[in-house]
Amino acid sequence: MKNEKGIALIGLVIVVLLTAVVLFAGTNYLKEYVSNQKNEDIKANMLAIQTVITNVKNKHTVDETNNILVGTKLDLENNETEYTISDEFKNVLLSLENAELYILNTEELNNLGVKNIEVNNTAFYVVDYNSEEILYSLGVNGVYKLSEM
Repeated sequence: MKNEKGIALIGLVIVVLLTAVVLFAGTNYLKEYVSNQKNEDIKANMLAIQTVITNVKNKHTVDETNNILVGTKLDLENNETEYTISDEFKNVLLSLENAELYILNTEELNNLGVKNIEVNNTAFYVVDYNSEEILYSLGVNGVYKLSEM
């Protein structure tokens, strides 16, 4: 009788351990999946912004007398902005040659037809109209530029 209880206890411990391993692996997979989906959403947003910005730039090239570039011009030297720019992101922005940088807010994105993009003072998109590069302030796995994702 004691031998049967010992075998049942060992079996129970094995089942509990296997369940814990499966839950742990499943949780890690789920976290990685959600993180990858967020990164893909950011990249898709950047591609959508790039598409509409190309049109804005083309209109500006045709009619340079009217400043029709969309967004708030970014002045990195004076750093006069309501947005929080990390040192690492600022270095990336400064590395762009002949950059004409603008920050797009939610209203401007909506007016351009790019809907449902959350923008705040720490998570925002910057456009370089000269190169049509789109940058994300928080970066994705240490990468800020769409062209490098």
